[in-house]
Amino acid sequence: MRRIDPQEYYEQELAKRQIDLANSQINASNMQVMDANQLNKEENENLVKQQLDLGKEINRIDKLLRGWTLIQTEKGEEWKKPDNEDLIILSDAGLHYFRQLITNYAHKGTILSNYDEETIQEKMRDLANQINDDIFLSYESFFMMPSLERCYEELKKRLSDRAKIRRFAYEILGKDVNEVEVNQQILQEMEMNLEREINQIRDKLFEDKLKRFSAYLLWVEDLIHSCYQRALKGEERRGLRRTININENRGGFEMPNDKKGILSWVRK
Repeated sequence: MRRIDPQEYYEQELAKRQIDLANSQINASNMQVMDANQLNKEENENLVKQQLDLGKEINRIDKLLRGWTLIQTEKGEEWKKPDNEDLIILSDAGLHYFRQLITNYAHKGTILSNYDEETIQEKMRDLANQINDDIFLSYESFFMMPSLERCYEELKKRLSDRAKIRRFAYEILGKDVNEVEVNQQILQEMEMNLEREINQIRDKLFEDKLKRFSAYLLWVEDLIHSCYQRALKGEERRGLRRTININENRGGFEMPNDKKGILSWVRK
């Protein structure tokens, strides 16, 4: 049996330890690569989600369609429900219609499409015509009509204004003013036409609401048009791909590269 030289034994053990150390470093490097790849994957998924997420904008439009108001509080910005029915323009049916419209057009499928300018303009014209046709066919169900209580409040205001004008006229003419008689005169004058007066009030309140409806259309159409513009010539899709590639290159992890190899550590 050959006698083992102490120096040779020492070098063999040293070589084994260096090989084990090198393998450990490679395993650690592989784990770092896997962690880096997983991190890049998560970052890319978050990037795609944030860039294509329209939830915040759709929620803002939905609040506006319901007549809510964005106010500033000590805690920050908050949405406040309307406390005046004059601020509510759309009925439940009208609100449901616009919600469906936004859902059908404002989504990531539209944003990641590829349209030219002419196609986008054609789609927006078709959309505007479709909205006009739908509103015309369902005119009464689309809007929140003024309630009788609201008409009654306006009627009392008109009566009060007429009474003030009548008393002012009597004062100019130098006649004695009797509050009760003035009110009775005005009520008698309106008694025969009270129903017509209420209908006129309702029509006036409704017309005031319709004057603000054009802004609602602009909000919805602008949101949808913005989605189409992001899809112009597929720019959103290409830009998102470029951003992901840049993110992956920046977050990549290079494996150690020793040209001499692991065995070069072993003394021969």
